[in-house]
Amino acid sequence: MHCTEPLQSAVSQVGSALNSVQNVLEEKILKATGGAEIDPLELVGWEGVFGCILTAFLVLPIAQHIPGSDCGQAENTLDSLKQMGKSQLVTWLMIVYALALMAFNYTSQMVSKHLSAVHRNLISTCRTVLIWVIDIFIYYVFTHALGEAWDIPSWLQLLGFAIILGGTRLYGMKNTPTAEKKPVVQEDPQVEVVQDHHL
Repeated sequence: MHCTEPLQSAVSQVGSALNSVQNVLEEKILKATGGAEIDPLELVGWEGVFGCILTAFLVLPIAQHIPGSDCGQAENTLDSLKQMGKSQLVTWLMIVYALALMAFNYTSQMVSKHLSAVHRNLISTCRTVLIWVIDIFIYYVFTHALGEAWDIPSWLQLLGFAIILGGTRLYGMKNTPTAEKKPVVQEDPQVEVVQDHHL
């Protein structure tokens, strides 16, 4: 085992824990009452603003000084910008990626607002199933150079995905909040008669 693998695993676990805390806090903010609630699109916007600021002024400057395989650095931002400037395809792919990410984050916040953060993460896990199906489709329909072939371990993957989908369905059936029934107020017909009499 390489000496950096335990560190990478630890960083990944810490990142997953922080992401879980973030999802719970987002649900709390979205479902706040007393005028403190916030629209999902506004929440996504503010997260994007602070994310851009932290990335531009903290994360990328630190990555520039960490040794790596990107021109001797962990991340060479200037080289990335040059590649975008020289290729319209790369530029448009970045724009499409940003728009797709915005739509994904917005729909995720909507799920957290109207259901829960648990629903959101269960549904997000199901994306792996879609990616796996697309990989197999590409391999057998377009080219064997891409995608994934169906082999013996694929049956185990299929079983695992079936468990994920089944668990997500069962959790959704059990924990989906139902609409609160408002009491029906029946008007007293005698009150209307008295009011008409006074008129």
